[in-house]
Amino acid sequence: MSASNPELVAKYTPMWAGYPSTASRGATGDALAMATKVGAALGQMDRSGPQTVAYQTGNGAVSLTNVRYNGAILVNEDGNRFVNELALTPILGKAIKDQKDGHAYLIFDQASVDRAALMKKYKEAGYFVEAPTLDALAKKLGINAENLSKTVAAYQKGMDDGVDHEFGRKDSRFSRIDKAPYYGAKISPASQTTYGGVKIDLKARAVTETGKVIPGLYVSGEAASQYGQGVSIGVILGKLAADTAAEDIAKMK
Repeated sequence: MSASNPELVAKYTPMWAGYPSTASRGATGDALAMATKVGAALGQMDRSGPQTVAYQTGNGAVSLTNVRYNGAILVNEDGNRFVNELALTPILGKAIKDQKDGHAYLIFDQASVDRAALMKKYKEAGYFVEAPTLDALAKKLGINAENLSKTVAAYQKGMDDGVDHEFGRKDSRFSRIDKAPYYGAKISPASQTTYGGVKIDLKARAVTETGKVIPGLYVSGEAASQYGQGVSIGVILGKLAADTAAEDIAKMK
């Protein structure tokens, strides 16, 4: 609801302050401001769902999750892997955030690009840095070339052995990262989903801090204090709010 509002992100989910947003540009929390002006209470404002692998395009951020699912590895500025690239979102997000300046680099090769149309689309969009060798790629990205070479060699051995010796990655290991050209992308976590919103009762009516219903104010979807799958919440709470509003209107006749 407010993932694209830097001020609200800093206030309620400060761990993602300063990072880009992969939410829609309209996710600025305007409904929260309007509701609180008439006394509505807010809840779960500290709950959020970050995007772990986001690329700053210069005109907003985009998720590059597809890249890691097509064989890429993650390294830091020292050229070292530091996490299982397919770790759960909280683990992966924190691991990247803990790196120098809170960012990392996706490293992959032509074999990964050839796997998916979306990868080719990203390349055409200019999201990837390209180089003929790993050393040249490291230089372009500003990371330690010697360590990157060792990191990739260790990953290749794991591919040959059928096991990721460093982090136990089991899935989406499609490439040995040995088919030129080579690619990289600087990424960071991003603010993507916030679960906080206006507190409601069982009929989707906005309530105050004391639980008193605010007449005529109905809340649904991401504007409501909720936690769960966005589409389901939108449909269910939307239907509930509409039914309640219709009932209240009928009582006025």
